[in-house]
Amino acid sequence: MPPFRALSSSILSSRRCPRFLYSITLFHYSTAMTPLLRFSGLLTSGGYHVALVRGKGRHWQFAAHSHDFVEVFCVIAGGGIHQIQDEVEKALTPGVIATILPGQAHSVRDISGNGPLAFINVAIRHAVWSRFFSMIERNPAEGFTTGIVLYPENAARIQSNRALFEDILSSAPSEQSLSKLIRFLVNLVDRYDLPEPSSGGSEWLEHILDALKDDEVLREGLPCLLGRLNISYSHLARLCRRQAGLSPTEVINRARINRAKHLLATSPIPVAAVGQRCGFNTMSHFYEVFRREAGTSPGAFRADLVKALSPP
Repeated sequence: MPPFRALSSSILSSRRCPRFLYSITLFHYSTAMTPLLRFSGLLTSGGYHVALVRGKGRHWQFAAHSHDFVEVFCVIAGGGIHQIQDEVEKALTPGVIATILPGQAHSVRDISGNGPLAFINVAIRHAVWSRFFSMIERNPAEGFTTGIVLYPENAARIQSNRALFEDILSSAPSEQSLSKLIRFLVNLVDRYDLPEPSSGGSEWLEHILDALKDDEVLREGLPCLLGRLNISYSHLARLCRRQAGLSPTEVINRARINRAKHLLATSPIPVAAVGQRCGFNTMSHFYEVFRREAGTSPGAFRADLVKALSPP
């Protein structure tokens, strides 16, 4: 996962980012009804909208509301409580990421005694969200379900989550970058660890796929994978055939292509360099395997992804 430079803590200053602050009155609704917020009301012509939201201290709250877009937010400071639909309330602490799908009513309230709750909110057009998952051949229903909240496991992950959202916040609405949105979504998917297509449920297959996340294993291929797993080729071949219906080479190539898709989507690295980083010694072999696995060429995949996520 590419590193992202974290912005200064001064990002919470209204003087630093006045254009990103929601007006609190915009979200102050009567609890007698559940208002629907529409993407068309966010004053953006792009596929997403980013805002830094700050409460006014303890007992401040976002009343229950829903929207016609996907909302993803990360807590930057303070603490709070989040509730989606009628599910159990969940704690909000720095680094926590929450995803709310269209039509899901949710509310947030500040319970912090150490400064106001603050979070970066990313609103994404539902059509853009759906097209992105279609392009990467993932089913969002497998990982992004009602009420899902991602809790960071350590201080490094807290900072990494914050940096991901601060990176996309750092562009003004008039300067929205499609490449930033793609990079944000790909890294968001990585954090939720959605199942790979046809990954199966075998513990051994999970070990194999975990090993293939290492760039060195992808570059060096079969000998490195065997050494990493400390098993024989015949054993590996039986596992791959039984659990995935593929040969070891086919499993490795599929992992290489998945990594190539990630690089093509999130970086400006030339296509030839992507192939080399993923373990393909020749461009012809890279194109052959990529077309077989993805149904298109590497260059066309990158171009189609940009086109798919461009605003209608």
